[in-house]
Order: sequence, then structure tokens, then C-alpha cells
Amino acid sequence: MKISVDLIAPNPQQPRQVFDTDDLRGLAESIREHGLLNPIAVEGPVDGRYYLIDGERRWRAHKMLGLEEIEASVREPDHADRLVLALIGNLQRRDLNALERARAFQQLREEGLTMERMAAQLGVSMATIAAGFLLLEMDAPIQQLVADGRISSDPKMLYALRDIPDAEQRVRLATIAAEKKQGAAWVRAWSKRMGGERQKTGSHRLPQAYERAAAAGGHWNAIAQVGRRPEDARLAQAADAVCRDCPLYDEADERTCRACPLVDLLRRFG
Repeated sequence: MKISVDLIAPNPQQPRQVFDTDDLRGLAESIREHGLLNPIAVEGPVDGRYYLIDGERRWRAHKMLGLEEIEASVREPDHADRLVLALIGNLQRRDLNALERARAFQQLREEGLTMERMAAQLGVSMATIAAGFLLLEMDAPIQQLVADGRISSDPKMLYALRDIPDAEQRVRLATIAAEKKQGAAWVRAWSKRMGGERQKTGSHRLPQAYERAAAAGGHWNAIAQVGRRPEDARLAQAADAVCRDCPLYDEADERTCRACPLVDLLRRFG
């Protein structure tokens, strides 16, 4: 049946929050040229209004075109089923980012769905759902990095970050991992290294020694730590390159570089 677009409201539990304008314009042009190929699905009427279950992009495209009616299939699912249908539709089209998906899992849990039922109805693994709940426990900056696709939502990465006790250090490592396109193994390695530094110094923050580096003739690095450049020019160039690529290059100082394996190598062969 056809329903007035003005009588249709978005699903209040729609997990997808962002709709690309250019994508909607392309869909609108396709509907203008070929018509609506698949009706939208709505629930209702409730107090004279219908609520979207599936097809919000198509509904928005109709509004963009100024069309007054849209072909719709009317269903009567319960509260939880409405969310499940919306989530399934988005997952099948890969429309949700990791954070939106995690929030949808949370909504389903609040509706009383177990993880087993979610996995069965959504066709995803239990590990994926568990990772979604773990993401919701993360600091807001880390959640945004995951939502933007800058760091992985893989459980290994999230557990590696969760195991860092200091929030400031946790966010900092996540940000550097995003910039360097590194994964969970890298986070765990640097977390372990920094944990050792915390035990030695009682500090949760990496110091900055730019003034000492400048006095040493440049940015503090492994060569500055050793106190002399290797006689082999190739080894010196390689050491410089390793330091420049280090994710803690901007935080390097005597204490940080002391734990670097490159320092031991230069002392032995420099």
C-alpha cells in the first residue's frame, strides 16, 4: 500500500545515525528514473503515524524528491523485533560503523535478548557481540577512533587497550596506533615497555626532554643515548631511520630511549 511520507517517522531505535548526502542524492536519482524497486517496511499505524522498520534511506530519498507517497509494507512486530529488523537490515548492507553496531547490541540486551539469541538472529559471532560490549567500556576518544575506522574493533585490540590502567596513556597509545596503523601486538608491546618505566619511576607519563635534545645537537634518539655516532655510516643512517619511524619519536628522551633494543645494539657495534 502507499502511505504519505509525512505520516512516516524514523525508527526511534534505528542504530544508524549518519546518512551520506551524496549517497542519498544518488538513490533519489535512481528512484526518479526507475521508481522504487523494493517497498519500505513500517509498523503501525500508532496514533495515525507509521514507524520505519526498514528502508529509511529510501524514505529519505522520497522526501528529497518531494514525493508525497511511498510504497510500504505494513507489519506489526513488537518493540524488540523492530530493533532486530532494523539492525539486520543495516548489517546486511554494512551500513553501521563499529560503535553504532555496539550501541545496537546494547539496545538489544536492554530489550532482554541474550548474546546467544543476538548471534543467532543477526548472523554474527559471539566474539563480535562481546567486542561490541567491550568497545562501549572504552574511553570516548578510543570509541571515536574505532567508529572512524582508524583502529580495529578486533577484540584483541580492545583487550590490549583495556589492560592499560592509566586512561591518559591508554588514549595516547590508541592515537599513536591509529597514526602508525598498528595493531594489538604493537599496543601490548609498548604497554609492557611503559609499564616497566612506571615501576621504575612511579610515573604514568612519558617525560619530554626537548631542551636536552636540542643541547645534544638535535632530537633525542638512540645515538644521543649512546653518546656517539657509530663509525659505520650505514649503521648510523639505519639508527637514525629507526628512531624517526619510532611511534614515540616526539616523546623521546634519555629515560624512554634507555629501554630501546637499538641502544644496546649501538653500544655493542657502534
